[in-house]
Amino acid sequence: MTPLRRHLRHLRRWLAYGLAVLLIVAAVLVGVANRLLPLLERHPERVAGWLSERVGQPVRFERLHAGWTRRGPLLGLERLEIGAGAEALRIERAELLVAIYSGLVPGLPLTELRLRGLALDLERDDDGRWRARGLTGEARADSDPLGTLDGFGEIQVRAARLRVNAPSLGIEYTVPRIDLRLRSSGGRLRAGLLGWAGQAPPLQAVVELDRARGDGRLFIGGDDLQLAEWAPLLDWGGVALRDGRGRLGFWLELHAQRVTAVQAEAELEQVALRGRTPIPLADEEAGVIEPRAGFDRVDVALRWRTDESGWQLHAPRLRLDHGGETMTLDGLYAAGGDGFGLAAEGIEANPLLALAALSDKLSPEQRRWLYFAAPRGRIEALRLARAGARFRGEVRLRDFGWLPIGQQPALQGLGGELHFDQDGAELVLAGDPVRFDWPVGFAAPLDVRLDGTLAVWREGDAWRVGSDRLRIEGGDYAATARGEMRFDGQGRRPRLDLAATVDAGPATAAKRFWVLHQMPDAAVEWLNTAIEDG
Repeated sequence: MTPLRRHLRHLRRWLAYGLAVLLIVAAVLVGVANRLLPLLERHPERVAGWLSERVGQPVRFERLHAGWTRRGPLLGLERLEIGAGAEALRIERAELLVAIYSGLVPGLPLTELRLRGLALDLERDDDGRWRARGLTGEARADSDPLGTLDGFGEIQVRAARLRVNAPSLGIEYTVPRIDLRLRSSGGRLRAGLLGWAGQAPPLQAVVELDRARGDGRLFIGGDDLQLAEWAPLLDWGGVALRDGRGRLGFWLELHAQRVTAVQAEAELEQVALRGRTPIPLADEEAGVIEPRAGFDRVDVALRWRTDESGWQLHAPRLRLDHGGETMTLDGLYAAGGDGFGLAAEGIEANPLLALAALSDKLSPEQRRWLYFAAPRGRIEALRLARAGARFRGEVRLRDFGWLPIGQQPALQGLGGELHFDQDGAELVLAGDPVRFDWPVGFAAPLDVRLDGTLAVWREGDAWRVGSDRLRIEGGDYAATARGEMRFDGQGRRPRLDLAATVDAGPATAAKRFWVLHQMPDAAVEWLNTAIEDG
């Protein structure tokens, strides 16, 4: 045997002996400490003094219970009071674990304070600052609310109730149960939270925060979430969640306790939405209807950021599936501040308009038309800019249309370029095939081609709609029309001036244009029978 191997064998032997001695000493110390626990119960003032020195705050309690766990002594404290004066924290029951093993490892806390059944509040002020209350009392706006608990190492809260209150966002919701773990040391807060609102998997939250500056990062989300359980937290713009399930995640950046950036990703299935405000029907005696919308699958990636100049929103991925059809809104961009801007290319208008019908930000008449007419089509390009009361924009449409409502007709297949501002709008038609459907008026839909320009403009309180040339071509008929309709803004019937040149065609084509709901049935029957040719 070489000298090196002999020395290594002796070294292994002494290491084994040393480890055995350490284990024996540790076992003896644990046994002695276990025997001393009744002594702690008889002298609670010494424990209170040790805690006061460690925490840096006056610590008092009325009764102490001591027990031993695999990690170290566990002290049960009744009517615990930490701090002094109005900002003192008072807890009916608490547990303090002294982790004599892991506490010796650098970076791990020696003590853990365990609390149960607290009522916590997370509030958002009118200036956009978020504050936590309930764990440390009603702290002043300029104070450090966790300073009272700084010396305890780790805080564990079990089976607590969390109320989220943000009046300016229309949010007031109580999470029935949360479990919380946080460590506050060196001016930094690290915390993890699990929240249950029902039987589904919990919502998760992780935060890292600079307590002095209020800067940090926050994640909120979870897998296989049941969205109906968290619906009050996800309402926006008068649109409420009814159902849905899937993965949802929000990554937030915080500055001075304000949210300054959000990245959101979602993969959801069977999403059902409703409008919080019902839509009154045209016939007031018929009552109201609760508007609803739904999607089989939602795949979203959004980025939102705000700074001194305003906010920006970008949707690099926004896809909605419904009835086997995938509607893509990738690339949507919006920005706001002193003004507002919106830009998009190659997106489907259907889901945006369906969601707009749910929102209470529009008038009842606008919501009613959007909901029942169900406009749909493709927006090849969209640009919108607003500054104060002035705005301008342009939209390039393709295959746009809507359903008939009551006595209002429908169009399908409309395309062209729309330019508009606060004083009017102009639509340059693309000349594509269009279907005009007026069930109460015409006996059958009309398939025509429209070419020309339609304009809407303001004159004081009045509005005018017209065209200097509108070409209409059907299968066996055609006409070129010009004219305008004037609305005086007083609710009276509009004035119509119209001139048209009708191309030569068979007289039987006129049968398509009888206005059925305005003409007697006998007259319609006589005309259809009498006109045979010409």
